[in-house]
Amino acid sequence: MKNIYKISTGQFVTVWIFGVFAWLWASNDSVSWNPTPFSGFLFWLIPFVLIFYTIGWRNYRKSAKGN
Repeated sequence: MKNIYKISTGQFVTVWIFGVFAWLWASNDSVSWNPTPFSGFLFWLIPFVLIFYTIGWRNYRKSAKGN
């Protein structure tokens, strides 16, 4: 499972940029006149995924430096 954290810093920043754009899209769609349940779900899911991935990525990088 640790292979998903084996990315460079540039790739990590790219994940965050795409995550922020996806979150902005979901937030814009979730406050529109006719929001979909899927956009509301993404509005909450994307920040949690980014935060948990960041925590795992940092822990993996710390443990990789220690070896």
